Amino acid sequence: MPKKVDHEAQRRRIAEALWRVVGRGGFEAVSMRDVAAEAGLSSAQHYFASKDEMLRYALEHMVEGAARRIHDRVAGAGGNASPGAVLKDVITEVLLSGEQYRDQARVWAGYVGKAAVESQSARLYQKVYTELGDIVADLLRAARDAGEVSAALDPRGAAVSLLALADGLTLHVLVGLRSHEEALAALTAHLDGLLRAAGGAPR
Repeated sequence: MPKKVDHEAQRRRIAEALWRVVGRGGFEAVSMRDVAAEAGLSSAQHYFASKDEMLRYALEHMVEGAARRIHDRVAGAGGNASPGAVLKDVITEVLLSGEQYRDQARVWAGYVGKAAVESQSARLYQKVYTELGDIVADLLRAARDAGEVSAALDPRGAAVSLLALADGLTLHVLVGLRSHEEALAALTAHLDGLLRAAGGAPR
């Protein structure tokens, strides 16, 4: 009897192969044939009708994985960590540490141009930033309530600033302007500044 193929698992396998292809050669290197070869498959067309569909799925799969890791970090902390400590973990995740995540960052950044002119892609970016902004704002609100940041802090505005800084630093790493370590240090310093400002003044 022929072995039953898990269609969705194969689609995820292709998506992860695409991240590696983009990580090595950028979006120009992406073809359905090369991605299938990277995934160890004879063809990607059994699973995707077009290159655009494959690219969109790869982005969605990446976003789902990142969201799951962030939610796991928040849930895993439980009551054993301060909101500020959990926030540092979440922001570190947003900066995409590690070689695998940096491949994904190239996909994320490379697809921004498409999102600027295509409403379907733009909606995905909007959804991601809204959900992530809510998580970061909630953590900042909890940190404010716990006295870890200034009582005058606007959690929503501070979340927007943190995510914008993380995005900008990620791009700096991708183009070689900063090392990942320098970017992480800059992001951590900004967050530490917020945490040191409890009561409205540095301690």
